[in-house]
Amino acid sequence: QVGSTHLFEDLCNFLLNCATIESSTMHDGSINNLHLIAAEGILAIIDCIARKFLDDRHDEHRHTHEHDEIMRQQKKKRKLKLAARAFNSKLDKSLSYLQQIGTLLTPLQAPDVAQFLYTNPYLDKIKIGEYLGKKAEFNGQVRECYVDLFDFRRMAPDEALRVFLESFVLRGEAQQIERILEKFSEKLYEHRPSNSPLKSTDAAFILSYSMIQLNTDAHNDQIKDKMQFEAYQKQLKGVNDGDTFPDKFLHKIYHSITQNEIKVRSGNFKDIFDKNHANNIDGVYHDE
Repeated sequence: QVGSTHLFEDLCNFLLNCATIESSTMHDGSINNLHLIAAEGILAIIDCIARKFLDDRHDEHRHTHEHDEIMRQQKKKRKLKLAARAFNSKLDKSLSYLQQIGTLLTPLQAPDVAQFLYTNPYLDKIKIGEYLGKKAEFNGQVRECYVDLFDFRRMAPDEALRVFLESFVLRGEAQQIERILEKFSEKLYEHRPSNSPLKSTDAAFILSYSMIQLNTDAHNDQIKDKMQFEAYQKQLKGVNDGDTFPDKFLHKIYHSITQNEIKVRSGNFKDIFDKNHANNIDGVYHDE
C-alpha cells in the first residue's frame, strides 16, 4: 500500500545483511549463531511466499489480478518516493523536475502543489514547513490552498492546531511562522462553531500563537517556571477585539495543552521558537 513500508523487502535485506559473513564482527570468516538465525529467517520467508503461490495455483485469474494490482501500487509508490526525494533535497528547484515526471501539472498550479504536499507520505515534514513559510508569491498561493485542505469544523482551537501540525513541522524565523499561522487562523475563524467566542481573524491569530507558546512553556524541561493559568489568561486580556475570552474557554485550552503536549510526527516542537525571536510578538510571548 502507498504510504506503507516494503515489509518483506526490508526484512529480507536486513536478514541478508545479517546472514552474510561480511556482516560478522569476527575477522576470521567463521559462521556464528547470528548468521544461522538470519538464514533461517530468510528460508522462512521464502517458504511463506512459496505457500502463498501454491495456495493460489488453482485460481490463476485471482492471482493475476492481485499481481497486477500490486505492480500498480509499487509503480505509484516508486513515483511518489522519487518525487519526495527530489523535493526533500531541492525544494523549490525540484518543481520543474516534478512536472517532467508527471507528478505536478504544467503549467504549475498552486492547488496541485498543495495537494502534493498534503498527500505524499514520503515528504520530509520539515521541508514542507520550510516551503509553506517562504515569502514568495507562489508559495503564498500554495500555503493558502494547503490550509484549505483542512476541515476544522466541530473542533476546538487546540484540536484544530493539533491536526494542522501533524502534517508538517512548524519552525524557523518568526516571519515564517506568522505567514503559516495567518492562514491557519483565517481557516480557524471561518470554521468556528456558532457559539465560538472568537470575534475576528486577528483574535484567532493571537490565540494560535499563544497556544504554541503555552505548549513550549509547559513541555520544555529547560523552562522551570511554568506559566500558570492566571498568567496565560492575563496575557490574552483584551485581545478578542477589545474583549477578553471567557474563562471557561481559555481554561479548557490551557488544561488540554498543559496535560497533553501538541506533538508533530517528526522534528521537535520545542524548537519552534528561536530565542532571538521570542520577543517579536508583543503581548503574546512569555518571557522565560
